[in-house]
Amino acid sequence: MSDNERIATSETKALYAQVTPQDVVDFLNEKGRSGEHTTCNYCGIGDIGVFPSPDGKTAAMVSSPIPDGSGLAVWSYITACKNCGNILFFSATQISRYVQSKKS
Repeated sequence: MSDNERIATSETKALYAQVTPQDVVDFLNEKGRSGEHTTCNYCGIGDIGVFPSPDGKTAAMVSSPIPDGSGLAVWSYITACKNCGNILFFSATQISRYVQSKKS
């Protein structure tokens, strides 16, 4: 990995760390079915909740390592149905781009 790639990765992680639970909810509501509130795709009735980070100010994230990816991982925000507990992962890249576009 070049120095430029490391810098971009650092900057990307910094952007990911600024996303709030409300940002994730706004993204899901905007990208979901037109005119509908986001509900669980499994039970069809539960609202989707966003896991907060330990400080409660930002959305919690998880990373899934890429096999043989030399330390690379896929970063996601975690959501869960408030009725059945179905857990969904949403791309940190997509959501952070959405948040940045709303700020500019």
